[in-house]
Amino acid sequence: MSGMATEAGAAPARLACDIGGTFTDFVVEDGRGGLRLEKVLTTPDDPSRGIFDGIGAYSRHEPG
Repeated sequence: MSGMATEAGAAPARLACDIGGTFTDFVVEDGRGGLRLEKVLTTPDDPSRGIFDGIGAYSRHEPG
């Protein structure tokens, strides 16, 4: 996802997600070659909530 914040001169971070029946999985490439995995519960009544929960989980653990 090119809109995620990066350090000056770094490539944009990218986010991929997979909404499954039980879990929504995330992989974030930080633009420096590092990968981060997150997993949150799927929210069947509104799958977008699971997406936002996963992005929030990532940002809570992101250094800086």
